[in-house]
Amino acid sequence: MINQLRADAYRLTRSTGFYIMLVLVVSYNALITKTKWFGGIVGNVSEKASDHLTHTSWSMIDGVQGSTISAGLLMYVLMGLFVIIIGYEFSQQTYKNTLISGISRLQFILSKYVAMLISILMTIAVYFITTIVTSLIFGRRVGTSWIHLLSVGSSATIAITFFISIVFSMAILLLMFTNSVIISSFFYRYFSSCSYDSSYTS
Repeated sequence: MINQLRADAYRLTRSTGFYIMLVLVVSYNALITKTKWFGGIVGNVSEKASDHLTHTSWSMIDGVQGSTISAGLLMYVLMGLFVIIIGYEFSQQTYKNTLISGISRLQFILSKYVAMLISILMTIAVYFITTIVTSLIFGRRVGTSWIHLLSVGSSATIAITFFISIVFSMAILLLMFTNSVIISSFFYRYFSSCSYDSSYTS
């Protein structure tokens, strides 16, 4: 299982698509923080939080909150991780070679899930770090203590990672049953577009 994780990490870091995805994530967040725009796909945002972000001059903590509300769109960008880490092996049927080498089917699934979980966590962390860096560039105040800011950012990172990982895990199971990257990708897209809820930001 460890060797499989290393192989996935190697494939991911050698993939141009992974770096394109990171650029998109950073650019998207920088745009949110700079323009003070926020919004989601179908996010359930409280009226109080929406009112505050619309009519106030953003501080760093406001930027984190706005970025959290807007994180629903990341579901589409992060679909690239699904294709790079697991989709390619199934589309090319090379996963059978891995199973023949001695790793069990359960270990294979778990290693893929762990690889995606770590990748998602790192990507979402970069997303929120971009909020802080962009806010610093534009000279915005913290709006709270640094400890509270980092705590809120960390909590949002973990919460969003957890939600996305659930969608990924169901897509993996569907992929295992159907052997179709297209079907699992459509499921991922549909589920992510109708299930994201950012109400925990209120």
